[in-house]
Amino acid sequence: MNRMVEGRWFALAELALVFMCGVTCFLAPQLGGWPLLLALIPWGMRLFARQPVVQRTPLDFPILLFVITALVGAWAAYNTSAGLIKLWLILSAVLLYYALARQPREDLWLVAGSLSILSALLSLYFLLTHNWAAQPADLVAINRLGLGWMSLRPTLPLDAFQQNKVGGLLAILAPFSFALILHAWKERDAGVGIVALSAGLLVLLGLLFSSSRAAWLALAAALCAWLFWVLACGSLSKRLRLRPAALFGLGVAVALAAIFVLAEIQPGGVSALVNRLPGPNSAISRMEIYTNTRWLVTDFPFTGGGLASFPGLYSHYVMSIPFFLFGYAHDLFLDLALEQGIVGLLSFLFVLGGSLWLIVGRERAELLDGAVLAGLVVMVLHGLVDDPLYAERGTPLLLLLPGFAVALVLTELPHRRRRRSLLKRGKAWWGWAALGLLVLAYLVVSLVSTGGGAWSENLGALRMDRIELTGFPSGKWEDGSTLPELAPAEALFEQSLQTDLYGFPAHYRLGLLGLLHRDFPAARQHLEQASTLAPEHRGVRKALAYCYIWLGLYEDALPLVQGIPEAKSEMDAYRTFWSSLGRDDLAAQADEMYRLLP
Repeated sequence: MNRMVEGRWFALAELALVFMCGVTCFLAPQLGGWPLLLALIPWGMRLFARQPVVQRTPLDFPILLFVITALVGAWAAYNTSAGLIKLWLILSAVLLYYALARQPREDLWLVAGSLSILSALLSLYFLLTHNWAAQPADLVAINRLGLGWMSLRPTLPLDAFQQNKVGGLLAILAPFSFALILHAWKERDAGVGIVALSAGLLVLLGLLFSSSRAAWLALAAALCAWLFWVLACGSLSKRLRLRPAALFGLGVAVALAAIFVLAEIQPGGVSALVNRLPGPNSAISRMEIYTNTRWLVTDFPFTGGGLASFPGLYSHYVMSIPFFLFGYAHDLFLDLALEQGIVGLLSFLFVLGGSLWLIVGRERAELLDGAVLAGLVVMVLHGLVDDPLYAERGTPLLLLLPGFAVALVLTELPHRRRRRSLLKRGKAWWGWAALGLLVLAYLVVSLVSTGGGAWSENLGALRMDRIELTGFPSGKWEDGSTLPELAPAEALFEQSLQTDLYGFPAHYRLGLLGLLHRDFPAARQHLEQASTLAPEHRGVRKALAYCYIWLGLYEDALPLVQGIPEAKSEMDAYRTFWSSLGRDDLAAQADEMYRLLP
């Protein structure tokens, strides 16, 4: 038994089993987390053989903290079933991380080849199922190619993936195909070379047809980072008499400074730079989503808003509509901060930073190290403008690259002295202490600066969400029938303002509750205070505009409501809504505003 559980094929079998269980959780969410129990069978076999069940790694502490925040996020979710489904996917990503960390050196190229084939299959699936007529490509020329390809390919009764998500996943996995091609060339292995080249070409074809400009730019930057790291580990570091890791860090700092200067001297800033790319101009709309999501994060500084909670939170508290609009924030880090809180985001940033540190600190430019480095760079850069990993499809692969980075380091250490050497070399204890102190400082500052009001706001927001977002999307506006159930949340917001007079979440939520009470003067007071604190918040602007309308202050409402394109159609609907509730006075005010709007 001992010989079997320590063998390379057992490690590969465990990796394959974990991957299949993660895919099962994704494809059959109705099964819940039961498939993950199969992934624990190798753990039980090691326990029976009196072997360590889990491989110690230098990222254990931030991953443990990440799992804890995910559990809290599942508890906090207004939709418990959706939160649990996402929790199982996150746990499958953690299991995949530890299965990868156990891989022996001789298995890593086989794993890289499997990832290359996986990305090729993903690209092929996308090419065979995507509908360029229903979801056009961002570039006209590519859309024409897509429509031409659709006329030639067979029609398959399968669900299609959204092109930007596919583009991001392909960009993250593409470096493994490139590394495999170079490895086959170096080893003069024609068979592997043909497979790798075919997979790489298929991945590039999928990237092209996805028309994901963010994925293209992120992959190009990642390949440049890979090339620079090769130079840093070579003659360049010797000439400059700097360690490769220090030289690489210096290069990254120079690149970031150049981008910052370019954005500052460019009229319009980052948005103007992005809008100069070929294709539709989407930077302004994305920036609006980012700004509003950051304000949503402040509602839940400790617990997060809950796993899979972005759609309801954004539609209800930012757009003020009872319909599904966006499924995620188009930003990996904002999605994490909203759903798992700031602590969850910090733990994940330490996982990414630790993975990069492990790779760059190796000071040897091997192909697999470069592929993982490039993949991590894509993950960071593309994660700033989209979220193919955490948001939906790719969650089981969230910790794939950190697991591969750890495996590369562990395989170089002697087995018997692996744990001690790893902790000494990687200075993991220093990273754990830094993360612990950072989390503790954040919690203390948040509580002390608000006199404990932030905690009351957090709990009040969670209670309010669970009541108002029950059955989301309902397609119906609130009629005030839930006010008795919302009383505890309202009391928590009032309590928070006793110690934190400038608490934005409390003022905004109390303003919304004032509208439900039909106490428009009180709602106006809270909403005006919230508008002072966050004038760019779309939800506050819309709620205050409508409050002015119900107070008959049309001149005050007009400047605010002009930036809300759905206002005219909603005023038309409000005429019927208020009449059905017996409020003919408010129906008349909605009619008056309907006539005033262009």
